[in-house]
Amino acid sequence: MFREDIFNNWLKKEAEKVQTKLEKEEGLTQDDKLVVIIKQQSNHISHLEADLKAGLAGLDQKIINLENKIDDKFDKIYTALDRQTWRLVMAIGALGALIIVFKYVKF
Repeated sequence: MFREDIFNNWLKKEAEKVQTKLEKEEGLTQDDKLVVIIKQQSNHISHLEADLKAGLAGLDQKIINLENKIDDKFDKIYTALDRQTWRLVMAIGALGALIIVFKYVKF
């Protein structure tokens, strides 16, 4: 981060020097032209980075929404399984009670 600040400060100063030369309609050296190109690329990268961060924030929200939907689906599945398990336990209990009744009661 510190090195980025040093580079950005240097680039800003150099770009201001080039801008002053352009305002005075002086010719630009090869180094001046390179400074302009680097400054343009730096600005372009900054905009791409901002767009990427915004896109990632949107993606994070979509993932959170998807997780919530999946959690809701699993809650419904668990609820249905709990009901079915309870019904199965009741059916087994009733069947057991019938077996006991038929075992001890002679018809």
